Amino acid sequence: MNHTHLPIHWRHRLAPLALCAALCLPGAAAAAAAEPDPEAALASVKFVHSFEGPEGAEPTSALVFGGDGKIHGVTGFGGDADGGGTGFRMLPNGQLTVLHLFNKKRSARRPWGLIQGADGQYYGASGGGGEFHDSGTVYRMTPQGAVTVLHSFDYSAPEGAYPYAPLLQASDGSLYGTTCCASGKWEGGLFKVSTDGAAFKVVHQFSRTRGNVYVPDMMSLLQASDGNIYGVTQKGGAHDAGAIYRVAPDDTFEVFHSFRTDDHRGWGPATGLIEAPDGYLYGATYGGGAHGLGTFFRMGFDGRMTVLHAFHDQESNPVPNLLLARDGNFYGVTLYGGRYGKGSVFRLTPDGAFTQLFSFGEPDTTEGAWPTAGLVEAEDGVFYGTTRQGGEFGRGTIYRLRLK
Repeated sequence: MNHTHLPIHWRHRLAPLALCAALCLPGAAAAAAAEPDPEAALASVKFVHSFEGPEGAEPTSALVFGGDGKIHGVTGFGGDADGGGTGFRMLPNGQLTVLHLFNKKRSARRPWGLIQGADGQYYGASGGGGEFHDSGTVYRMTPQGAVTVLHSFDYSAPEGAYPYAPLLQASDGSLYGTTCCASGKWEGGLFKVSTDGAAFKVVHQFSRTRGNVYVPDMMSLLQASDGNIYGVTQKGGAHDAGAIYRVAPDDTFEVFHSFRTDDHRGWGPATGLIEAPDGYLYGATYGGGAHGLGTFFRMGFDGRMTVLHAFHDQESNPVPNLLLARDGNFYGVTLYGGRYGKGSVFRLTPDGAFTQLFSFGEPDTTEGAWPTAGLVEAEDGVFYGTTRQGGEFGRGTIYRLRLK
């Protein structure tokens, strides 16, 4: 029977009947259930650790592979009754050892972002603790877990407070970082501090003043091959749609690129920048583009930008920060998106080809969900990451992703 010759309202009635007939045929349900999962053919994911609370909870920072070959990280919550977070070391099989409880208000609390310095020590920033009004710190942690506060921020002072982004150790050995706020305003600034804490300098104060930048969020900094440090902010710039800024070795600050909401190239940076071996800078935005959900772009040191991919639907909300892996591709995660709307892991080639590798939050499981930090890569090419929620206790997870 040729349904195309029937009136349209009859064709609408027959469509559900045809679907029912197809599904009710013997073996139809089994065939539907046997449909291969395209993501499972690309990567396998195992949740190697579920945070229960005493050893940490709700991890929001990327992990670090230390010089000892073990995984290191911090949680912003959990630990003891104070719940100020933990520092930990983990074996690839998920066996976790707590190194430090961030539980003293005059010390570091609410740690975010961890890096290993050239001296083998670990450095990070905390969104709480310190000597002034619980305004945050820069701290050093030994591989054994002893913590020393290098600098305490003061929310009421113009230097800025509440650092949430990872630090960058520049070629001169200084640690650079950003704060979100200063003098009671949602502005913050860029600072640098020596690894012994003796020298501290505000490199630039962010401002809502037209043309300046503010809201650096959790994006990482980059020292590029030209010797300059590059950073991004979600707000500010000439059009108040976010910007890329550049800092010279003498700490001279300039706005390198201003995003705009009426531009198809995207606006509101979602990740810090990465320099690839081809000599270009790569990054992503959370707004704009062909579908209004952000872009993946390439930029030259001359400021020319090329959109390589426009995010859409399940690809939305990439989070800090992208990883350039050994295979030459970029890997990242989304906070939402994926098949279940609870985040995903994706791969982007240098020319912008997008592949979704895994979706978090499969119903009726204890898998992790809502990742808020990027991936790290082990020497064997396996990736590790964290989710802020989900797991056996609902307090977040550490997962391992292996490409097939």
